[in-house]
Formats: sequence, structure tokens, C-alpha cells
Amino acid sequence: MTDDKKKPRKTPTKAELNKLVSRDERLRVGIKDDLQDDLQQMEGRFQKRIEFILEQQSQFVSNQEKAEERLTRLEKIVANSYVDMRDRYNALVDAQLKTDTKLAALAEAQEQTNEALKNLIAIADRYFSEGRNEGSES
Repeated sequence: MTDDKKKPRKTPTKAELNKLVSRDERLRVGIKDDLQDDLQQMEGRFQKRIEFILEQQSQFVSNQEKAEERLTRLEKIVANSYVDMRDRYNALVDAQLKTDTKLAALAEAQEQTNEALKNLIAIADRYFSEGRNEGSES
């Protein structure tokens, strides 16, 4: 049980203290150097990520500009196509109206032709029926 008793501490010598301080200082410098290296590596990785993000953003902007140019061209094509289709539609409507008018006139002319033909047939029937009757009586 002598181990439980406190042994008097020996006071370190100046050389031992200098040795301890020197070792402690070297550890601090080493840790500081390691931290600086780690910090530089982190800054390097961070800088690379920033550059990557900026490059991607630049590419995105470029692609967006190209897409807007294509969209503008498509809008012009659609607008021109709309005008062309509208003009064609209007021409078709006009042609249909003229066709309707001509068909109505043709139908009227057909009615007049039918009426005239009926009259001609009636005259011919009378002529032949009266002519036969007169010829039979003689």
C-alpha cells in the first residue's frame, strides 16, 4: 500500500522545462502547419467547386440564350404561318361563297329549264295528240 501514498514530486530542471516547452512548441507549430495545409486544401476544393458552378451557370446562360433564339424563330414561323393560313382560309371562304352563289344560280336555271321542258313536252303532247285525232277523223 505504499503505492497509494503520494510521492514527493521532483521539481523539473530548467533544461527539462526547456525541453518540454520546445516539444510543446514543435507540436503547436506542427498542428498549425497541418491546419494551414488542410485549410489550403479546403480552399482549393472550394475554389474548384466555385469554378465548376460558375462554368455550369455560364453554360446554362448560353443554352438559355440559344433556346430563346430558337423560340423567337419559331414564334416568327408560327406568326407567318398563321397569316398565311388565315389568308388561305379567307380565300377558301370567298371561293365557297362564290360557289354557293353559282350553285344557287344553276339551281334556278335548272328549275327554269325544267319548267320550259315541261311546257315543251306539253305542247308536243297536244300537237301529236291533236294531230292524230284530226288524222283519224278524216
